[in-house]
Amino acid sequence: DMDETNESPIRLVVVDDHEVRRRQLVARLRKHSGLEVVGDAGDACEATQLVHTTHPDAILVEIRRVDDRGVDVVAVLSSLDMGKRPAIVAYLEILHRGEWANARAAGADDVVLKELRPESTARELRQIVRRVRRDALAL
Repeated sequence: DMDETNESPIRLVVVDDHEVRRRQLVARLRKHSGLEVVGDAGDACEATQLVHTTHPDAILVEIRRVDDRGVDVVAVLSSLDMGKRPAIVAYLEILHRGEWANARAAGADDVVLKELRPESTARELRQIVRRVRRDALAL
């Protein structure tokens, strides 16, 4: 039921192919009580296994313009049959023209910008998760 979901932390899987940065990101997100990082992955394969074992509310995928690997991960995750599908959120340094469109085309539900403090990230993720669930129910 919705009220309970509002209060319980958002269960999050973090995906980034750069290990050091991934650990920093996880550490930062864990400081916020509204976020529970249930796992982190370096690639689509690891992420897929994690999603099936941890059933997160959202998957935060680091996307950089340098390569398309982040976008590829989004594409793989969005094509999975995951039952209660987690929200797939692209995590961007800055919003470059076309970047959000690429992530969206690959299947991302939304985008969160990096310079936000963890509490802003938590708030944004919560809104995205709610919307994705609502849309799923509407289907």
